[in-house]
Order: sequence, then structure tokens, then C-alpha cells
Amino acid sequence: MSKYKCKTAGCDYTASSAMGLSKHKCKHLLPAVANMLRKRKPESIVSTHEGGKRARVEIEEPGESSDMAVDFALPAGSDQHTSMSTTSHAIAISSSSGALASGSPEEPIQSTRYGRRIRLNGRYEDYVPSGESTLLSQRSGLGDSPSSQPVMSPTSSQGSRKTTVEEAPDEEDNCQWETPQDAFGLFRRFSRLPKHDPEAHNTLNSVADGPAFQRPRVKPSSMGGTSTHPAFPSLAWITPSTLLSVERVLDDDPATPKFGPFGNSATQFRLMDWFYGRGSETLSHQRFDDLLDLLRSDSFTHEDLKGFNAHKAEEMLKKWAEDMKVFHPEHGWHKAEVHIPMPRTGARYTSVDAAPTYQVNGVHHCHIVDLVVGVLLDKDAHLAKSYQYVPNKLYWQPPPSANPSGDSSFPIPPSPSSSDPSGPAPPPPLRVYTDSYNSDAVLEEEEKLRKMPRIEGDDPDLEYVIVSLLVWSDETALSSFRSAKLWPIYLYFGNLSKYIRGRPTEFAAEHLAYIPDLTDKFKDEYEREYLKPPTKEVLRFCRRELFCRIWLLLMDDKFMKAYKEGIIVMCGDGVKRRLFLRILTYAADYMEKVKITALKPNSNHRCVRCHVHSDDLYEAGSPKDSQRREDIRKDDHATLSSINEARKLVFEKGYSLAGNRVKDVLKGQSLTPIQNAFSIRLAETSFNSYEMLAPDLMHEFELGVWKNTFNHIVRLINAQGEDKLQEFNRRMRLMPTWGRDKIRRFYEDAATRKQMAARDYEAYLVVTMPVIEGLLPLEDDKTVSDLVFELANWHALAKLRMHHDMTLGNLEHATQHMFTAMRKFADTTCARHNAEELPSETAARVRRAQAQPGRAPPGVGAKWLVTFNVLNTYKYHSLGDYLKYIRRYGPSDNYTTQIGEVEHRHVKNLFLRTNRVNFVRQIALQHDYRSMVAGWRAKDTYTPLSLRRQEKQRATLATAEVHERSGGKIQFGAAKGKKSALKTPVQTSPLVHHIISDSKRAPINVHRWVDDHEGDPAVEGFISRLYEHLAARIFGGTMYSERDDFAMDELDGDRLFKDRMYEHKTLRINYTTYDLLREQDVISPRNHADIMVPSPEWDNMFPYWFGRVLGIFTVQASYHGPNSTPQSRRWREYEILWPTVTFVNANEPGNDPFSFINPDDVIRAAYIILRPHHGLTDELLKPSKLARKIGVEPGVQDEVWDYDRYTVAMFPDRDIFMRHHGGGIGHHHCGVSLETSKGHCIRVDNLEGPADPLDCTPTPSQESQDGEDSEDNIADDDNPEAVTLDAEGAQEDPDVDDDDDPNDIDLERREPHSDEDDKDASAKSHLKLRSLEKLCKVHNLGKL
Repeated sequence: MSKYKCKTAGCDYTASSAMGLSKHKCKHLLPAVANMLRKRKPESIVSTHEGGKRARVEIEEPGESSDMAVDFALPAGSDQHTSMSTTSHAIAISSSSGALASGSPEEPIQSTRYGRRIRLNGRYEDYVPSGESTLLSQRSGLGDSPSSQPVMSPTSSQGSRKTTVEEAPDEEDNCQWETPQDAFGLFRRFSRLPKHDPEAHNTLNSVADGPAFQRPRVKPSSMGGTSTHPAFPSLAWITPSTLLSVERVLDDDPATPKFGPFGNSATQFRLMDWFYGRGSETLSHQRFDDLLDLLRSDSFTHEDLKGFNAHKAEEMLKKWAEDMKVFHPEHGWHKAEVHIPMPRTGARYTSVDAAPTYQVNGVHHCHIVDLVVGVLLDKDAHLAKSYQYVPNKLYWQPPPSANPSGDSSFPIPPSPSSSDPSGPAPPPPLRVYTDSYNSDAVLEEEEKLRKMPRIEGDDPDLEYVIVSLLVWSDETALSSFRSAKLWPIYLYFGNLSKYIRGRPTEFAAEHLAYIPDLTDKFKDEYEREYLKPPTKEVLRFCRRELFCRIWLLLMDDKFMKAYKEGIIVMCGDGVKRRLFLRILTYAADYMEKVKITALKPNSNHRCVRCHVHSDDLYEAGSPKDSQRREDIRKDDHATLSSINEARKLVFEKGYSLAGNRVKDVLKGQSLTPIQNAFSIRLAETSFNSYEMLAPDLMHEFELGVWKNTFNHIVRLINAQGEDKLQEFNRRMRLMPTWGRDKIRRFYEDAATRKQMAARDYEAYLVVTMPVIEGLLPLEDDKTVSDLVFELANWHALAKLRMHHDMTLGNLEHATQHMFTAMRKFADTTCARHNAEELPSETAARVRRAQAQPGRAPPGVGAKWLVTFNVLNTYKYHSLGDYLKYIRRYGPSDNYTTQIGEVEHRHVKNLFLRTNRVNFVRQIALQHDYRSMVAGWRAKDTYTPLSLRRQEKQRATLATAEVHERSGGKIQFGAAKGKKSALKTPVQTSPLVHHIISDSKRAPINVHRWVDDHEGDPAVEGFISRLYEHLAARIFGGTMYSERDDFAMDELDGDRLFKDRMYEHKTLRINYTTYDLLREQDVISPRNHADIMVPSPEWDNMFPYWFGRVLGIFTVQASYHGPNSTPQSRRWREYEILWPTVTFVNANEPGNDPFSFINPDDVIRAAYIILRPHHGLTDELLKPSKLARKIGVEPGVQDEVWDYDRYTVAMFPDRDIFMRHHGGGIGHHHCGVSLETSKGHCIRVDNLEGPADPLDCTPTPSQESQDGEDSEDNIADDDNPEAVTLDAEGAQEDPDVDDDDDPNDIDLERREPHSDEDDKDASAKSHLKLRSLEKLCKVHNLGKL
């Protein structure tokens, strides 16, 4: 009798059968694996090695349906069996069970032995932006190893130092350094070698944004933490040090911790830390449990609480801050005053300075230089090593198949020196724009810095760097029921990644100043001085003058010295540098920009960047408009002279601020007699303050152009009859939700809702096209649909987080198409219809009129006609500036006002902790107290209960992965009462492709379940289809290689454990976004059930197929039929999705709308929108309770009816948009090619459809004129008084878009005309999912 011996070193166990050996739980397994990993040298885990060999390791996944095949790069001479390393920063995860398939089927359509058609999707490989624990080219850490050193140009020289910052001679100015390409084709190009690369230590946690992802908490470096600790336990199998300590262990600091004013009392500190850092204004159960655990923690003693209270704690913090000079005049916050002159018509003075002034007290501010030094000097800060001090250019080397046909219409540099000259010629690399530190503006400043003379006395090795400052300011209401307001100025560092500074939890915003308002005391002082109250013009002048004087206070002599000569700082990363401060961008709404630039609103020249006349705004996008945009505003001598002359007329001659004499001096540029602080301080440095003003996508488009356009579309619908508006509201309520609050449920009266945030208008843009279909006359319906499409297409491109030359080229064309569509809409549809006010607008106007007795015009209660005049506004004109600004300063999320709006939440929360009297000072103190307490937290060994629970879950997962990858098996079918040794935690690793719970709480007996649903068409042939799918997985390995020649005895060889399958509620899909983030979608058969999968290789027309998931199952199966092996006879778990994957007419012979797919082939969730205009049908499928879990009405299940038409949304978020658009760097060979993407900028008018299926979107070709919104409406958009509630009930400004991904829109392209379409649908004809013959004649609406 043969014996089966355990192969683990040191184990003597033997079994009489293979089954007995599989049940053996070897206690020597984990120590053996740990010993093996200890011996492995960390140097063997590298991204690339010349002369290295490759191994493909097949790793069995116990408890899952597949083996995990992972490509590894091994250094030459290493043991192929034991040494593993990921492929150049990306892990390709392709799960399959059994043998790998040989290829895709030759014929596109196959049939089973029963005559059913099989339509098989393509295979999907998920690429994770990580190799070991690093990202992108971050493994190319400069100076880490010879293989990862940037490639030095042969012309570089290390000769004697020059007198300029740049050390190379003039003939070697082009000397550059490049990092090796990563797995996605990205590489960086430096003009000089940096001393520190902050991206070298980034982990997968840096890009994992899903809420269910693990959040590692590693020991801080100040306490002896080490960077070799894995960021995620899922990387334990490739990180040598993981098994040495699976659970986090914090060594006690040998020194007694000091908690600032609380001394040695951990009791008092932990309470204050909970109050400032870990508590919440609205406590949840989890926070309350944390508090209880804190009270029971070690070192927490009740004796320390004697006499301790909140007031005493605040006093202790205040005294400690004063003793440590935190608020000393030499450091930190200052309280100053400024003086503003008070003009009066007829009053003459010898000079402007001789005029009476008003002293504004309580200007709380920080010195810019002190703030910058304090942040960058702190070596203990968690972001100390995250700053990019040396800018670089980022390039993308597209795959060979994405060569844009040799077209050189984009500025493309030469290919990188690291490319292989022996292989086929690769396409030229594309310039990538992601962050401020790789923008042209910073690179230009860097080039100027390299050319300037070195400061005398500086060490030759002293590094000269640019510190770019991003400024944001806006006034906000602190309370809904009080008049309390705050006007903060926030400062961000452009050297910090936008993915860090955009997170509110990182507290990357530095509060620079709080601008006070002019109170009634000013009016009293003015009246005492001039014996009459100030006019509106005087109040407006003084408020703007106050803004200017505060900025003059901030840009003091110390700042100017740092701007010109720099300051020497020992930075937190341990490198001494001379820092040169540069103000890069200023993000603000339009009314704030008017204050900065001293422009006059509602004037002839409204643009803050050029001198275009207000009469020419409607011509945006025309050749003439392009020429006018070249006439940019400048801070030149002529501008400053005009303002000074106007100020003399006001103060020395006594002319009125609103008089023609002053206007004549400034009317050429529509300025006001206000001095621009940036012009005064920085004019001599050639700084142009008009260029720093960033476009504001939220206020200018979402709450400007699109909001007003949408409102007018609603008016046009109302003009067709009140029943049309009611139908519009009904259709909006039918629209499904999508994502994590990206598209929320539309409730009552969607057409006239008030106080909506920007995210609400983005959601409207997603669903507007199918909602308005058929509500307008046919010709107008087509025009409006084209308009919405072009607006949404432009918005999606303008809001991308990662651009490259190809997407910017398409943005240029999209801008032209959008302007053309707007002009056609204004000239045709708007001209044909008289749009009246909506009832809500009439009621609001009546209320305003009644508030002014005696001034109400005749017929105030009647409806007024409304003219569409969006085309005559600055907001519409500004849309043409985005392309140039993105090229120069990076993508729009670098300077979006959304970041500042979110920061308002912090000050609003701090306001709740003040006594509402002199709250500005208290908010400033609270802000710094919170920062101080967060800094002391690193000295405390206590970990909150919620974090300990998360760490325990991660430790469980780490142990499970090590056990599985080292050959262990999870035993199924264990005896009753026995608990599984390993359980999948709630939190999941971002490294895996998908997650289905291992719960067995919902078992289903397959045969009994089919009998219970007898007569339901969904279960017809269910068991045979299931066995065919399992046989295909066992024999072929993947769904796409499913066989059609299974013999009956082969199918009879399939076994289900106890004839059971286990149902699960959700499937979590992890995916890599176009900009190399790791995100997660949740699929649920009852709400978010739509998915997208790759189409097979033979289907080149459609890159994706779509389906709706009806069930998520796991089964435990084995094969005992002919040619079975001991491996196939072992019980293995298979994960299965049961979708309507083909969406065909089930009544046609041979069509089977139901099938099974492997979850590994799912790319991510899709958003399929119904089209109410085409009505309901019961002809496509017999009544089915299982197939119609999502009913035709929200929350109501209907077993009979379907909508006749559906639309696959292309832009529910930016990632799905890039999957259809093409050119997504993180998508890695999946989806639309780059050359196809370039063709998306083409528009045609042929509704029958061109030969090229990609060019099937009809757009208007006429140009037109005219229309739009007054500056008063613009000011209303920016009203800080208006507040709304977010999903959690927290107050926020109405123009805040707090969708994490701030995200995103959707639209649908129209398919060509079909003969069977009715006349009303022929103008747009979308997708008919339920008919295979009508499937997807439109680009990117994949075959289902």
C-alpha cells in the first residue's frame, strides 16, 4: 500500500491516501516558509535586471475557483523555485482553474449539443499598479541601485562648478536624466539629478481609494519604524520581513513620552487626542466604543482626571503654546491691523496717503515664509519625505499597437534612451500631465533658476529648488442660522502630490489668513469723518482695498527676499536646500477674481485673462475669438500708471468713483482704481498676476454654463405643456443610482429643485439625454441631444486627472464642437420657442417684488419671457482657456475650487467649538491645537479599538495568504461543529481582482431550487448550463475557451458537493483606473447589477460587452469522469456569476439570454440607463421573477415588463470615459486603441452611419451667435449664505461637489438610423439591448 508523505521540511506525517494527506494541517508549514523567505535577499526583489530570466509560477488558490498565474522577473542566477518578484511595478492577475486555454474560438458564435448559442466574452487581465510595494517608476528610486539609476546623457559632465546654478557648460544644456520605464510605459525625465526621490517609498496604499481596502498603520519612523514593513499583508508572500511579525508590534519608547502641556499623563492627552483627532461632532457606535476602550486602556488612571476639564485643557494648551512661542510674533499666528483710505466725492487731499484712513483690527494671519519653513523643516511630519523639490517631465511610452500612424500633430519628444533598438520601432512617447511639479510653469521657473547666479557664500553642493505655492480663498457662512462668516485664505504646496493634498484627512491645507469684513463700525467712522454715510461705490471700493492691503501685509519684505534670493532650510528629508518661493496658481470664483485683479464686473471687458469685449463673448470658439485671446492682460507699466492716475483723480481731485472722469481713464481695460497687491510686489520680477488665476470648472461650467443651459432646457420643455414637465419629473425618478453616491436617487420635482450642489448638476448631465428624449419636437430634440452630448464630452475631458498629448488634442477639438453646438442651440431651438419662467421662478420674482413696496412693476404676477443668453457671459467665454491652462499648469484638479470648499468643513467644525464671540481667533487656535495634538500622537503606544480590529483582520488575511501561497489547502465539507481555521476579513486587499465572501450561510440545493422556480424561463436548462460551465472551467481553464463537444459521460463526471451552491449578496471588483489608482466597484443583483466585460478578439468593432448580474454563487465541485486525475477529483471552489450576458430576444429560436461567466473576466461595473420614451414591452421574455429583480420602477419588482430600449452610459465617471475614449495609461492593453481614440474628435452629419463605425455621432455644423447670463447671476452662484446638507447631514456650501472622485458625468452616442425605428427615434436611435439584430451600432456600446 503506497504511502503519501508530507513534503514540508521537518514533518514526518504520512497518510494512506491523497485525500488523507490533503486534510493534514502541518504545523511545520509556516515556520518553513518563514525560514525560506528570511534567506531570500531583498536585493533579489527588483523591477528589472539585465540578463535576468523569467518564470511563470502557477499558484493554487484553495477555496477559490482558479489558480493564480503571476509573471515574475527573476535576477540572473536566482533559484526559480523560491525567488519571486513582480514584473516591473505591475502584477498581472489572471485567475483560471485547470489548464490554461489555447486561444479564443475561431468562430464568433458556437452552439452546445442542445442547440443553444454560446456567446463568449474575451479574457481580462487585471494589472495592479504595484511591484513589491511601489508604484509607477517609483521603483526607479534615484540612486538606489545601479539598475535603477536614471540614464545619464553621454554629454553630461562633472567638471568644475560654474557661477550659475546650472553646473554644466552651455553646450551641454540639454543634459538630462531618465528613469527606466515601468510596466505601464511611464518614465520621468529630469534636467538635473535630484538628491531625494519622494516617490521611491510610495506604497499601494497611496493609490488604493476604495473604502473597503485595507488601511495599513505602520510604526512611525520616529519610533524606529522601518520601511520594509509591508504596506499590505497581501504582499506578504513577496516581502521577506512579513512573516517575522504578522501582527503589528509597537516597541515602547525607552524614553518617557512627553505630551506637551500634559507632561507624563497619558490619561489627559488621550482624552484631548480623542476630542481633537479621533472624536466627532456626531458620534457613531464605533466612536463610542473607541471612547470606552480608551477609558479602559493601560496608563489611563482616574487620579489624573481630578480637577481636569475642557476649560483647563484649553488653558494648558494655550499656555504651552505661548511658552513655546507657537503664537509669538516671530513664529506662527499674528494679529495685525491694516489701514484703508476713505474716499469722498468732492474731498481733495495732497496725496492718497494724506486721505483719512480706517483701521481694520483683528487681521489674523501667518507670515508666508515662517509657514513654509515650519512645514518643510519638520522632519517628524508624516509628509516630510513626500515633497517633490526637483520638477520633472513625465512621459508615456504607448504599446506598439497604439502608434498614432506617424502623425506628428502633437508635440512629441524623441523616444527614451532605454528603448530596445533591435525590436520593432516603438511609437514616440507622449508627454503626460498629472501634477504641478511636472507642469510647464514649474519647469520654466526651474530653468530660470538654473540660469541665475549662485548666491555668494553658498556651499557648492547646496541644492537650489522651487517651492510652488497654490493659493485659494473664498468667503463662507459658518452657520445656517447666524450671520457668522469667515473669509479664509488657504495655502497648498504644489511640491506635494495632488492625491495627498486633495484628501481632507491629510490636513495639507495651511491656513494663511482670515480676512475680516467691514462692519458697521466702518460706516459710523465714515459718517463721523464726512457727516454722511458711505455710498455703495465707497463700500465696494473699501472692501476691495482691504483685500489688497491684506495681501500686501502677507507679501512682506521677508517674503520678497525669499522670492528673489531664497532661504536656506534643512528640509524634513535631511537635505539642506535654498528654497525660492513662487506663487503658481490662485483658485477662486469669479467675484473673488474681480477683487484680485481690480476688474469691474458687468463691464465691457469681463475676462480676467484677455481683453475680449463683452459684445464678442458669443463668438467663443471662432477664429476671431482665438485671435482676441492672444491679447492677454499684463501687469505692465501702462496698467499700473492708469490705476495710479485714477486714484489721484479720486483722492487729489475729488472726482466720484462712479464718475465718467475716472471711468475714461480705466475703461480701456475695465479696471477700478484699486491697486493690485501682486502687481505692486511682483511686477519687477516679470510676474503676471493675471496668469495665475486658474479656471474654475465648478463655478464656471457645472454651476454656470451647464446649470443655466439645463434650466433653459427645462423651460423649453415646459413651453410644450405642463404635462411634458410632469413627464420629465417622472422620468427623472426612474433613473437608477450608480456608484458610491456618484449618482443619487432623483426625488420629487427634479426640474425645479433649489440649493443643489455641483455634484447634482453633474448627475443631471449623466441622465439628461434619455430623459428629454421625445419631450421636444423632433428637430429640436436632436439639437438638444447633440448639445448635451458635446457639453458632457467636453466636461469629461476637461476634468481628467491625468492628461497626455492625445487627450489634450481631443480636448481642443471637443472645445470647438461644444461651442458650435451651443451657438446652434441658441440660434435655432431657442429662437423658435418662447420660453417662459417656470412657476417657481415666477413665485420667487413676486416675493422679491413684494419685499419692495411701491416698486413692483405692472404685471408682476404674470409669467415673463426668458431669453437664453449664456453665450454672453464670462463663464461661457472662459471654457476656451482650459486647454492652454492645462498644458501650462497641469490638470484642472490641481487648482480646483472643490478642494477649498471641502476645507471649509474643517473651519465650520472648529466654529462649533468656539463661544461664537471673537470666533476667528478661536478657530485659528483650535486649528493649531489640533495640529499639535496630532504631532504628539506618535509618542503614544495606545492604538484605538477600531484600528486594532482592522489590524487583526489584516493579520488574518496575511496568514491566510501565506498559508495558501505556500501550498496549503482550505478543506471544504468539514464536519459539523468545526470552524474554519481561516476566514476572509471584511476589509479586502487591493491586490486581488475581486472579492466574494466565503460565507456559507445561504446554501441552496440546486435541484430543489430549480423545482421551486419551475416555469420561470431563467431556470430552463439551468443545471445543464451550470455543468457545461464547470466542465469548461475544468477542461479549458477560462470562459472564453468553452468547449462545445462535451460527451454526456464527461458532463456526468461533474460533482457538486452535497448538490449545493452558495448565494452571495455582493461582488467587489477591484480595478486600476486610467490614472493608476486602485478603485473598487460593488456589484449587487438587487441594485447595481450591471457589468462590463472585454469582447472577444474577433469582435473588433465593440471593445466591451455588457450584462446584468442575476446571481452571485460559489460551488464546490470536482470531476470524476473519463480522464480524471487525483487533482481533478479534489473538491475545489468555483466562483460564478449568473448574468443575462447576451440580452437577446428569448422568444427567438436558439437564443438563450442566460449564461454563466467567470468573475475574473469582469472589468468593472457599468451604468445602463433605461429609455422611458420607447415604453415598456413584455415580448422579449416571459414572466420571470428571477430575471427581473430590478423592476421598471425604483424599489418595485415587476415580473412581466421590461423597457424596450436601454442606453449604456459612457461617462458615469472619468475611468469609464477613458475606457471608451481610449488612451488610459492604467488600462494597459484593454479597450480602445490610441489611434481610435484620436478619431473621436471627428464629427459627421450622416445619420445613416459612415463606413467607419467610430464616427457615428452627428453634431451641428452651423455657427451662430448670441445669448446669456448676467453677472448678477454669477454672484448668486457664489453666495456664501446659501447652504445645503450632504448625505451625512453636514452643512456645506451649495457649490461643493464632495463626490470623491469629484466626478463625473455620462452621456450616450446615438446609433445610425434603423428602418424599424419609429420616426421620433430615428434622429438619435440608441441601443436596444434586448434584440441581438439591433445590438450596438454605436461605438463603445459593447455587444451584450
